[in-house]
Amino acid sequence: MKRIALAFSGIAILLLCVTACDFIRSLAGRPTSAEIESKKGMIAAKERAEQEKADSIDRVAARLAREQDCLDSLKATGCVFTEIASLNGRVTSDLANKYYIICGAFADEANAGNMAKDLKDKGYACEIILYRNGRNVVAACPTDDVCELYGAYSSLSEAELIPADSWILVND
Repeated sequence: MKRIALAFSGIAILLLCVTACDFIRSLAGRPTSAEIESKKGMIAAKERAEQEKADSIDRVAARLAREQDCLDSLKATGCVFTEIASLNGRVTSDLANKYYIICGAFADEANAGNMAKDLKDKGYACEIILYRNGRNVVAACPTDDVCELYGAYSSLSEAELIPADSWILVND
């Protein structure tokens, strides 16, 4: 009987040691296993969020560096950038994009249309911008991306489709 009681007591102590750890920890004011795992999950989620934020900042910095390289390359070609605000309201057309390569200005609408058609036939997006003085300005490759602008300007220049005095209209 004594052996049975001793065996039973041993089993009870063993079960208490194995299963009562969280109970004893909670009595002592310490976190339980579930609370520890929950906190580990929260820390891991916070670390992932911080890493995603750092990766996003790195991507933006790389994009800005590429854009600056493209702007520097355009300026190195001698290309002139003109802000739309400096034109003192001469542009009457609504412009949807940030950059336009200005290829020519014509008093005769048909001449502007011919140049625009030639550019379109060669695969370049093109539109005609109207000025208050009656000029029809041929604007090629409208874009919001400065690197696309650089590629288009280089392509148009190499193909000799734009005059040497073409310039970039910046619609800010």
